[in-house]
Amino acid sequence: MEAANSQIDEFQEALLQIDRVRAAEIFENIYLTYRNFETLEQLTMGALERIGAGWEKGQLSLSQVYMSGVICEELIEKYVPKERVSDKMEVPTIKNTAGCLKGLEIIEKLKKAVKKETPIIGGVTAPFSLPVMQMGFEKYLKLIYFRKDAFNHLMKINEAFCVDWANAQLEAGATAIGYANPLASPNIIERETYISRGFEVDKRTIARIKGPVATKLASGIALPVMKELIETGTKAVNVSVEDDIVEAKKIAEKKVAIIGNLNAVDMINWDKEK
Repeated sequence: MEAANSQIDEFQEALLQIDRVRAAEIFENIYLTYRNFETLEQLTMGALERIGAGWEKGQLSLSQVYMSGVICEELIEKYVPKERVSDKMEVPTIKNTAGCLKGLEIIEKLKKAVKKETPIIGGVTAPFSLPVMQMGFEKYLKLIYFRKDAFNHLMKINEAFCVDWANAQLEAGATAIGYANPLASPNIIERETYISRGFEVDKRTIARIKGPVATKLASGIALPVMKELIETGTKAVNVSVEDDIVEAKKIAEKKVAIIGNLNAVDMINWDKEK
């Protein structure tokens, strides 16, 4: 069931008054009434959207917006269904993973065929972006925002595998590694969340890869996080068609190469002149 407008109004008022006790009472009453987490989500999002709109109109202060978010995070943490990240999870072993072995075999054959004449680009999915495939986007978002310990545990496992897999490809003959990291793009997640959660993960991971890395954001915009991407140690950044490539080059300042900025969807309609 959906939270009623009157319930959202009451909860919003408690948040704006920074009244943790009253906000917790409303939260508990609604949970006991509906017995599902989805109604709590609707209550929280409804109130925060209204508060955000009030700040944009200049009616509320930034501190009210910030503290409302803090209170909601505290309450959600208490009631959110725990997405289990098993302590028994282990880093997959490359030599025991058929798909990885097949990939290494292909790289070795390519290396023999092209020698040093043509670069061979391997590929990994960044530890910060991989959980979208491991557990689904919605469950992963809850882990990012509300389960810091479980998030850190999963990152530790993903970092180790990413490094092993990248280095195995380089040893097999890859020239460089494409580092697919769509969640670093503000198109997917807020810049602040990437910086607080994914940035250090990328820095640690890339530092342990024994070859050049090119970061790809899967057509997502890169400009708002360009400086942070450079600091991860990557050697190239794939920018979006929506990014200002001139501005991207200014920020890059010869520190990294700029790749992309073409609209692959539009390209199918290009004539020979284009």
